[in-house]
Amino acid sequence: MSGNDNRAVRRNPHMSGAARSGSGGWRRWRRWRRDQRGTTLLEFAILAPVFFVFVLLSFQVALAYFAASSIENATADAARLIRTGQAQGLGFDKARFKQEVCSRTISFITDCQAKLRVDARTVTTFAQIQAPKCLSSNGSLQAESNFGFDPGGAESIVLVTVCYELDIFAGLPDFGFANTRNGNFLIRASASFRNEPYS
Repeated sequence: MSGNDNRAVRRNPHMSGAARSGSGGWRRWRRWRRDQRGTTLLEFAILAPVFFVFVLLSFQVALAYFAASSIENATADAARLIRTGQAQGLGFDKARFKQEVCSRTISFITDCQAKLRVDARTVTTFAQIQAPKCLSSNGSLQAESNFGFDPGGAESIVLVTVCYELDIFAGLPDFGFANTRNGNFLIRASASFRNEPYS
């Protein structure tokens, strides 16, 4: 077919409307595929929830780490009062010792008096040390009455245990992080030592 015939076909005014509309629809589809406007917003809308959950989870893990470190340091510092005989000399009971532990924690350890448990017990040898259970059989924090306070005397072997229930963000995926019945995180710290031969 000659070039004039080709031009005649392309310019044929009798071409059906269906053919013209079909080719126009294809052109619009190709333009739509090439149009990149709004793709960044769409990608952000898809990825943002996952990103924010990851950020909150990372923050929660960091918070738990610092809380555990704070509880461990506070336990070690307060236990020294028993080891040196200061707690015995001042007549500490369980409530007073708990107050000493709480006063040594960082500020975001909230509701310390209600959520923290302390226990001090003496044994004959280090091999006999057996720590108390922080959680009951149903996974909740043990009641205060299940913990005792016996700081011992000079050269006594003492085990101090502290349990704290840290709140975690509601609505976050668990990922095995929570270890209490109500979905919080249990922090446990302990110190075992022989009291100094104070007089």
